[in-house]
Amino acid sequence: MEQSFINQCKENYFKKITPSDKESLGKEEYLFLLEIAQKEIEKDGLKRFSYYLVEYQYLVNLWASHYIIFQNPDEELKKKCLETIVRYAQSDNKKISKEEQNWLYENGYDDIMK
Repeated sequence: MEQSFINQCKENYFKKITPSDKESLGKEEYLFLLEIAQKEIEKDGLKRFSYYLVEYQYLVNLWASHYIIFQNPDEELKKKCLETIVRYAQSDNKKISKEEQNWLYENGYDDIMK
């Protein structure tokens, strides 16, 4: 049975692999999650994949937001993804908050935090 996007997010969560952690970028689990996401988008489309934005457990919505942004979504979907990322950037989890703030800054979205 193939691994699902949510199950791989869960596995990454417990291994402390997060979307914007530079030390996680080359890890097998990180890359595998991106592979799963790509397959799901190719099979079902970006709109269906965007349903993950409502799933809060295991950072599913954060992973989905990052992936969707790099798929050139329409402005409305891009806005939803950025809103999710900003919420994490302002969260109480210091590690994730810092990573997402850095990501926003590095990708030219730092003005969104003001």
